[in-house]
Amino acid sequence: MEKQCDVCENTLKIDAWGNGTCKKCGWNNDKYSTSYPNAINPPNFISLNQAKRYFKLGKSFLPTYPQFLNLVKRGFDFTFKFEGKKISIISS
Repeated sequence: MEKQCDVCENTLKIDAWGNGTCKKCGWNNDKYSTSYPNAINPPNFISLNQAKRYFKLGKSFLPTYPQFLNLVKRGFDFTFKFEGKKISIISS
């Protein structure tokens, strides 16, 4: 099945649950984000409304530092590269 991306309106393929990642903007489209457009829920690390604003400005979908800390406090783990090194943040 196909649908329009919630952020950039590009056509994307979705699975049986209505989820799919946009190849144009990278947004992970899911029913939760459309039902709660101001909520942050991985795999997206910013809200749908924020992603729409960022897309129009040409910015990447990266969370602000307070948003990032909030996700860590909520128990989400992260692995990313920084200055060529692999960094993992694991909630306890």
